[in-house]
Amino acid sequence: MANAGQVVQGFMGAMGKGDFAVARKYLHENLSFRGPIDAFDKPGWT
Repeated sequence: MANAGQVVQGFMGAMGKGDFAVARKYLHENLSFRGPIDAFDKPGWT
């Protein structure tokens, strides 16, 4: 099992390469994000 740092590095690395298919694998189906600009209740990029 990957630790949080490995997950973040893997996700950011994939996003940096524009590889959305790989980045999507790092997101859980129950993703919930609340930020100052937007909010998301699903991971997207299906």
